[in-house]
Amino acid sequence: CHMLVAGSWLGGFIHSIIQIIITIPLPFCGPNVIDHYFCDLQQLFKLACTDTFMEGFIVMANSGLISIVSLFILVSSYAVILISLRK
Repeated sequence: CHMLVAGSWLGGFIHSIIQIIITIPLPFCGPNVIDHYFCDLQQLFKLACTDTFMEGFIVMANSGLISIVSLFILVSSYAVILISLRK
């Protein structure tokens, strides 16, 4: 249980740090208003003065990778449970 909790915290921390590292060096100009009640990175990228296609792609790839890894861990844990119940 402790390893699952630590893995969840570590995965979330790494995911967040990657997004922060991508966002901090962007130059922002113009209006500082986002038309949403939460600060989504794609909306934040619209406020940047440069082309943010690559940053958006990296954020989507990072989120997709986190989702796939989470799904793999979930399916693996259910497989272990079902194998142990079968025995």
